[in-house]
Amino acid sequence: MKKNRSGSQIASQLFTLLMFSASLGTAYGEDDVGDEVQQKDRKGRLTDQEYKEGMEQKKLRIADPAQALKEDFWNPCASVALGDGYSVIMQFRHAHPMVAEYHRRVMIFSGGSRRGKLSGSLQLQMNFGGRTHILIYRHLDKEGTVTHVTFEAREGGAQSARLKEPDFEKPPEASKREYIGLISGEAYPLKFVTPLIVSEESARKKLK
Repeated sequence: MKKNRSGSQIASQLFTLLMFSASLGTAYGEDDVGDEVQQKDRKGRLTDQEYKEGMEQKKLRIADPAQALKEDFWNPCASVALGDGYSVIMQFRHAHPMVAEYHRRVMIFSGGSRRGKLSGSLQLQMNFGGRTHILIYRHLDKEGTVTHVTFEAREGGAQSARLKEPDFEKPPEASKREYIGLISGEAYPLKFVTPLIVSEESARKKLK
């Protein structure tokens, strides 16, 4: 009789845990992991299966940046100015309600002193675990104009993109590279850290 009561208690605890996991996924804005059709129909992002198929950069272009910007289940980090009217916003989303895995993408904006617009958006390689550390560099041509941005993380190495008509593209070898700062998940909240707070040398150590 005592054994039966113990089994019932275990079953009850498992049910409670499952219900909590489901509610946690909803709180973070997670989609139903098994709903492959819903993922395929949603514009502006990739399915989990497409991530597993190699994470090729040509698969990481976002088809509809304007629609992607409206999605409310992504958590943004502070916008980062790159110069010449360009800026970026990093966004993160839980890939699984119970595992520390995250989808990552960047919104690229351009404009002048009074107006700005969304130029494009790119999906960065997924974080399969561990704290977020992303070093950000800008690239300047010989006239000193900002042309490219590079995001360097432990997972996937460096990913570079041109800022005009955003797309993945390596900057010219002759361009000048400048360190902008670090997107850090060392402690809550996720934040942008300038070189005044953490030097490039110290930031690079976090990628190891």
